[in-house]
Amino acid sequence: MAKPIIAVVTGTGAQGRAVSRAFHNSGLWQVRILTRNPDGKVATSFRDEGMDVVQANFEDKTSLLRAFKGAYAVFSVTIPPWHKSYMHTMGEYDQGVLQADAAKESNVQLFLFSTLPYVGPEFMGLGGVELYDAKARTNDYIMSIGLPGVFIGTEIERQTGLETRHTVIPDADGRWHRDLTKAFIYQNNHGLYPEVVFPTQATLDLGVKFGTLEEFVRMKIVPMFAE
Repeated sequence: MAKPIIAVVTGTGAQGRAVSRAFHNSGLWQVRILTRNPDGKVATSFRDEGMDVVQANFEDKTSLLRAFKGAYAVFSVTIPPWHKSYMHTMGEYDQGVLQADAAKESNVQLFLFSTLPYVGPEFMGLGGVELYDAKARTNDYIMSIGLPGVFIGTEIERQTGLETRHTVIPDADGRWHRDLTKAFIYQNNHGLYPEVVFPTQATLDLGVKFGTLEEFVRMKIVPMFAE
Protein backbone atom coordinates (compact mmCIF):
# COMPACT_ATOMS: atom_id res chain seq x y z
CA MET A 1 0.00 0.00 0.00
CA ALA A 2 1.31 3.41 -0.95
CA LYS A 3 2.25 5.70 1.89
CA PRO A 4 0.34 8.99 2.32
CA ILE A 5 2.20 12.01 1.03
CA ILE A 6 3.10 15.02 3.14
CA ALA A 7 4.26 18.09 1.19
CA VAL A 8 6.68 20.23 3.20
CA VAL A 9 6.85 23.90 2.20
CA THR A 10 10.45 25.19 2.23
CA GLY A 11 11.46 21.64 3.05
CA THR A 12 15.15 22.51 2.97
CA GLY A 13 14.81 25.38 5.46
CA ALA A 14 15.39 25.24 9.21
CA GLN A 15 11.89 24.08 10.16
CA GLY A 16 11.32 22.15 6.96
CA ARG A 17 14.43 20.03 7.39
CA ALA A 18 13.39 18.92 10.87
CA VAL A 19 9.81 18.17 9.83
CA SER A 20 10.88 16.31 6.69
CA ARG A 21 13.36 14.23 8.63
CA ALA A 22 10.84 13.35 11.35
CA PHE A 23 8.14 12.22 8.92
CA HIS A 24 10.63 10.33 6.76
CA ASN A 25 12.19 8.55 9.74
CA SER A 26 8.76 7.44 10.94
CA GLY A 27 8.55 5.13 7.94
CA LEU A 28 4.86 5.92 7.61
CA TRP A 29 4.94 8.83 5.16
CA GLN A 30 6.28 9.68 1.74
CA VAL A 31 7.83 13.11 2.13
CA ARG A 32 7.65 15.61 -0.71
CA ILE A 33 10.15 18.45 -0.32
CA LEU A 34 9.13 21.82 -1.79
CA THR A 35 12.12 24.02 -2.59
CA ARG A 36 13.13 26.68 -5.05
CA ASN A 37 16.47 24.97 -5.59
CA PRO A 38 16.00 21.21 -6.10
CA ASP A 39 19.69 20.82 -6.91
CA GLY A 40 20.90 22.29 -3.63
CA LYS A 41 22.99 20.33 -1.13
CA VAL A 42 20.17 19.63 1.34
CA ALA A 43 17.66 18.79 -1.39
CA THR A 44 20.13 16.40 -3.02
CA SER A 45 20.81 14.70 0.30
CA PHE A 46 17.09 14.24 0.98
CA ARG A 47 16.52 12.87 -2.52
CA ASP A 48 19.31 10.35 -1.97
CA GLU A 49 17.52 9.21 1.21
CA GLY A 50 14.33 8.49 -0.72
CA MET A 51 12.34 11.68 -0.29
CA ASP A 52 10.72 13.36 -3.28
CA VAL A 53 12.03 16.80 -4.18
CA VAL A 54 10.01 19.21 -6.33
CA GLN A 55 10.71 22.76 -7.40
CA ALA A 56 8.08 25.13 -6.10
CA ASN A 57 7.56 28.82 -5.46
CA PHE A 58 5.45 29.50 -2.37
CA GLU A 59 4.38 32.86 -3.81
CA ASP A 60 2.89 31.26 -6.93
CA LYS A 61 -0.44 29.44 -6.61
CA THR A 62 -0.03 27.39 -9.79
CA SER A 63 3.30 26.15 -8.50
CA LEU A 64 1.74 25.23 -5.13
CA LEU A 65 -1.20 23.44 -6.74
CA ARG A 66 1.20 21.32 -8.73
CA ALA A 67 3.29 20.54 -5.66
CA PHE A 68 0.28 19.73 -3.44
CA LYS A 69 -1.38 17.40 -5.96
CA GLY A 70 -2.11 14.04 -4.38
CA ALA A 71 -0.81 15.08 -0.94
CA TYR A 72 -2.77 14.01 2.12
CA ALA A 73 -1.04 16.54 4.36
CA VAL A 74 0.88 19.80 4.02
CA PHE A 75 3.33 21.37 6.45
CA SER A 76 3.04 25.10 5.90
CA VAL A 77 5.48 27.78 6.98
CA THR A 78 5.61 31.48 6.12
CA ILE A 79 8.76 33.58 5.88
CA PRO A 80 9.09 37.31 6.68
CA PRO A 81 9.58 39.28 3.45
CA TRP A 82 12.68 40.92 4.95
CA HIS A 83 14.41 37.57 5.52
CA LYS A 84 17.69 37.85 3.61
CA SER A 85 17.94 34.12 2.83
CA TYR A 86 14.81 34.18 0.66
CA MET A 87 13.98 36.16 -2.46
CA HIS A 88 10.31 37.02 -2.05
CA THR A 89 8.07 40.02 -1.52
CA MET A 90 4.71 38.79 -0.16
CA GLY A 91 3.84 39.39 3.47
CA GLU A 92 3.42 36.38 5.73
CA TYR A 93 -0.37 36.59 5.92
CA ASP A 94 -0.65 36.62 2.13
CA GLN A 95 1.75 33.67 1.92
CA GLY A 96 -0.33 31.74 4.43
CA VAL A 97 -3.59 32.50 2.63
CA LEU A 98 -2.10 31.41 -0.69
CA GLN A 99 -0.85 28.13 0.75
CA ALA A 100 -4.16 27.46 2.51
CA ASP A 101 -6.17 28.19 -0.64
CA ALA A 102 -3.94 25.91 -2.71
CA ALA A 103 -4.28 23.15 -0.10
CA LYS A 104 -8.06 23.52 -0.03
CA GLU A 105 -8.29 23.31 -3.82
CA SER A 106 -5.97 20.29 -3.80
CA ASN A 107 -8.26 18.45 -1.34
CA VAL A 108 -5.52 18.28 1.30
CA GLN A 109 -6.91 16.53 4.37
CA LEU A 110 -4.53 17.90 7.01
CA PHE A 111 -2.87 21.33 7.04
CA LEU A 112 -0.09 21.70 9.59
CA PHE A 113 0.67 25.39 10.08
CA SER A 114 3.71 26.74 11.92
CA THR A 115 2.34 29.68 13.86
CA LEU A 116 2.91 32.17 16.67
CA PRO A 117 0.58 33.95 19.13
CA TYR A 118 -1.33 37.14 18.40
CA VAL A 119 0.16 40.21 20.08
CA GLY A 120 -2.05 43.03 18.83
CA PRO A 121 -1.40 46.78 18.69
CA GLU A 122 -1.97 47.57 22.39
CA PHE A 123 0.72 45.45 24.08
CA MET A 124 3.33 47.78 25.64
CA GLY A 125 2.68 50.32 22.92
CA LEU A 126 4.54 48.19 20.38
CA GLY A 127 1.91 48.70 17.71
CA GLY A 128 1.73 44.98 17.08
CA VAL A 129 4.35 42.46 16.08
CA GLU A 130 3.75 41.55 12.45
CA LEU A 131 6.14 38.61 12.69
CA TYR A 132 3.63 37.05 15.12
CA ASP A 133 0.34 38.72 14.24
CA ALA A 134 0.42 37.75 10.56
CA LYS A 135 0.73 34.08 11.48
CA ALA A 136 -2.04 34.35 14.07
CA ARG A 137 -4.37 35.97 11.53
CA THR A 138 -3.57 33.13 9.15
CA ASN A 139 -4.88 30.69 11.78
CA ASP A 140 -8.24 32.46 11.59
CA TYR A 141 -8.26 32.33 7.80
CA ILE A 142 -7.49 28.61 7.71
CA MET A 143 -10.43 27.92 10.01
CA SER A 144 -12.71 30.26 8.05
CA ILE A 145 -12.37 28.24 4.84
CA GLY A 146 -12.98 24.92 6.55
CA LEU A 147 -9.51 23.52 5.96
CA PRO A 148 -8.67 20.85 8.56
CA GLY A 149 -5.75 22.43 10.38
CA VAL A 150 -3.33 21.86 13.21
CA PHE A 151 -1.56 24.96 14.53
CA ILE A 152 1.96 24.30 15.76
CA GLY A 153 3.55 26.77 18.16
CA THR A 154 6.62 26.44 20.35
CA GLU A 155 7.28 27.39 23.95
CA ILE A 156 11.03 27.20 24.44
CA GLU A 157 11.11 27.45 28.23
CA ARG A 158 8.51 24.73 28.71
CA GLN A 159 10.39 22.40 26.38
CA THR A 160 13.85 22.90 27.87
CA GLY A 161 13.09 23.87 31.45
CA LEU A 162 15.47 26.82 31.06
CA GLU A 163 14.48 30.45 31.39
CA THR A 164 14.98 32.18 28.04
CA ARG A 165 15.73 35.90 27.91
CA HIS A 166 16.57 38.00 24.88
CA THR A 167 18.99 40.89 25.18
CA VAL A 168 17.77 43.90 23.22
CA ILE A 169 20.80 46.09 22.53
CA PRO A 170 20.50 49.86 21.90
CA ASP A 171 21.37 49.71 18.19
CA ALA A 172 19.38 46.54 17.53
CA ASP A 173 17.20 48.09 14.82
CA GLY A 174 20.28 48.89 12.80
CA ARG A 175 21.47 45.29 12.93
CA TRP A 176 18.23 43.43 12.23
CA HIS A 177 14.61 44.14 11.44
CA ARG A 178 12.55 46.20 13.92
CA ASP A 179 9.96 43.44 14.09
CA LEU A 180 12.52 41.10 15.63
CA THR A 181 13.24 43.64 18.36
CA LYS A 182 9.52 43.90 19.15
CA ALA A 183 9.22 40.11 19.14
CA PHE A 184 12.00 39.82 21.72
CA ILE A 185 10.40 42.50 23.90
CA TYR A 186 7.11 40.60 23.80
CA GLN A 187 8.76 37.29 24.68
CA ASN A 188 10.70 38.80 27.57
CA ASN A 189 7.62 40.40 29.10
CA HIS A 190 4.88 37.94 28.24
CA GLY A 191 6.27 34.67 26.95
CA LEU A 192 4.88 32.84 23.95
CA TYR A 193 2.18 30.63 25.44
CA PRO A 194 2.31 31.18 29.22
CA GLU A 195 -1.20 29.77 29.71
CA VAL A 196 -0.44 26.44 28.02
CA VAL A 197 0.64 23.49 30.13
CA PHE A 198 3.49 21.64 28.42
CA PRO A 199 3.43 18.92 27.34
CA THR A 200 -0.20 19.24 26.34
CA GLN A 201 -2.63 16.46 27.15
CA ALA A 202 -3.39 16.02 23.46
CA THR A 203 0.23 15.14 22.67
CA LEU A 204 0.38 12.78 25.63
CA ASP A 205 -2.83 11.07 24.51
CA LEU A 206 -1.25 10.55 21.09
CA GLY A 207 1.68 8.79 22.71
CA VAL A 208 4.24 11.47 21.85
CA LYS A 209 7.44 10.87 23.79
CA PHE A 210 9.50 13.77 25.14
CA GLY A 211 13.15 13.60 26.02
CA THR A 212 14.97 15.53 28.71
CA LEU A 213 17.35 18.44 28.27
CA GLU A 214 20.18 16.14 29.36
CA GLU A 215 19.27 13.66 26.62
CA PHE A 216 19.23 16.42 24.03
CA VAL A 217 22.67 17.64 25.08
CA ARG A 218 24.07 14.12 25.03
CA MET A 219 22.58 13.22 21.65
CA LYS A 220 22.87 16.51 19.75
CA ILE A 221 25.36 18.85 21.41
CA VAL A 222 28.15 16.58 22.63
CA PRO A 223 28.78 15.00 19.18
CA MET A 224 29.39 18.49 17.78
CA PHE A 225 32.52 18.73 19.95
CA ALA A 226 33.76 15.23 19.29
CA GLU A 227 37.25 14.98 17.82
